[in-house]
Amino acid sequence: MGLPKVIETKLGREKADGIMVYDENTIYIDQRLKGINKLETYIHEFIHYQRPKLSEKTVLKEAKEMAEFLWKYHVRFVENTKE
Repeated sequence: MGLPKVIETKLGREKADGIMVYDENTIYIDQRLKGINKLETYIHEFIHYQRPKLSEKTVLKEAKEMAEFLWKYHVRFVENTKE
């Protein structure tokens, strides 16, 4: 199946920052996220992809720890601005 596709879109109706849709092999990320919240959400949803049987509590903890570590060492998204 390969790595999941990532689509950034507004997820306001879903009341979520990100969603892993297994049958589509797709991760949806709210396009309005910025900074460490965006990084943590990417990690969080990828953990769901890698280990779907983990509890949400464990996924939240692991994603937060990993995002904080990466952020501390200056891992950032480069925002593409298209005009």
